[in-house]
Amino acid sequence: MSSLILCSYKQPANGESRIRWGVLDATRDTKKEPLSLKTIKGSYRKDDPIFQRSRNIETLQTRDGFRCLYKERQNWRIRIPLVGSVVKKFL
Repeated sequence: MSSLILCSYKQPANGESRIRWGVLDATRDTKKEPLSLKTIKGSYRKDDPIFQRSRNIETLQTRDGFRCLYKERQNWRIRIPLVGSVVKKFL
């Protein structure tokens, strides 16, 4: 069964906080499953200290498709278990 996630997420590019919501698809620890070198050393993230120490990525299914969010960038988070399966049908 999936969970519905509602959180405030700080965008890495412009620093704005936005409310994101979606159905939790997967959680990944990047220390155990490393990201590609191109992703880590790319120009988009090279001056982002939070990205360099981030470890946990959550993939959410939203209305706009799948989105990956870092747990370290979430200010607040609400997880509602078992509701994601019902909401997923309408996405």
